[in-house]
Amino acid sequence: MSDINPTTIRGPVDVYTAPVATAFTGVLSVGSLDAAWKKLGARGWKSQDTGGVKVTKRQKLEEWRGENLVIQDVARSEEDILIAFTLADVSLENLAIAMNSNAIVTTAPATGTKGHKKMMLARGPDVQPVALLLIFPSVYVKGEKGVMYLPKVFQNADIETNWNKTNPAMANFEFKAVEGPNATDTDPDIGYWDIVSAAALP
Repeated sequence: MSDINPTTIRGPVDVYTAPVATAFTGVLSVGSLDAAWKKLGARGWKSQDTGGVKVTKRQKLEEWRGENLVIQDVARSEEDILIAFTLADVSLENLAIAMNSNAIVTTAPATGTKGHKKMMLARGPDVQPVALLLIFPSVYVKGEKGVMYLPKVFQNADIETNWNKTNPAMANFEFKAVEGPNATDTDPDIGYWDIVSAAALP
């Protein structure tokens, strides 16, 4: 949060992924995340391209007028959450998340033989979901954190990586939320915001 205007907030935003159903209990657990949570970008938010992380909460509304001139009723028929960003980090560890969590096969170096890492390009017909976690500065308490947690998402972006002599090679990501593992008839379990709003009492 800003010292000039405490109601404004800027980045940075760190992005983590983990297997679906990995333990996460809210913003108060940020300091002791399960080891399965992996930060995207070798330098975290510093690996992100200009523009940082964009969160889009999309909806489709169905309007009903009947014979009336104005809308008499409205219902929400679709709801989506999209998380988009670009990383100046095309290590296989990051590309694996973009490529359907494809496995990386590492061959260790040996005498006279270089070590190398290999990942297949084909993603196959099955889409591999992951859990997603965004960690950002709290808008309420300076120095504290907030999170956006999505228990089940899939990587939706086409991967476009451009190698040239002037700019870093980059990989783009767009994660899209789906119904979570604990969904019910009334709660789709697509995630939540959780932000530290006050300091602990003495």
